[in-house]
Amino acid sequence: MAPRSRAARQAFITELMKMRVVDPQKGMRYLQMSETNAMYTEMQVDVRQVQRENLKMSAIPDESQMDPMTGQIPPVEALVPNPFDDHMVHMMEHEKFMKSQEFEILPEENKMAFLQHWIVHKQEAMALLAPPIDGPVEEGQEQPQ
Repeated sequence: MAPRSRAARQAFITELMKMRVVDPQKGMRYLQMSETNAMYTEMQVDVRQVQRENLKMSAIPDESQMDPMTGQIPPVEALVPNPFDDHMVHMMEHEKFMKSQEFEILPEENKMAFLQHWIVHKQEAMALLAPPIDGPVEEGQEQPQ
């Protein structure tokens, strides 16, 4: 639940920005608008998405999923993160689940799917935080092609 007082909301948003859970531009918008509830609601969209992903990757294949042509049960595969995911929220929520007892009892194949999925989220988050490789173009210079 979002904090109630204005000072608490501002502190909450600032802390989320420091932890890089909330993009600074988005955080500044929320600070100006004092819209902590809107921010909380937006973050919950990603949290619910992570919960659905956790359910999918936790599923243990059984005989009902057997390929009739090969007679084999399909392997558990890591889900591919969406380009529009809030990667920091996804990483944090997947980490919470991967520290749970429910995760500990999963087969290694499922655990590997989670880890691979989490790594891709981390790579995407790091790419968003990294400065551009080419650097800024100074006035009067042409940008390399």
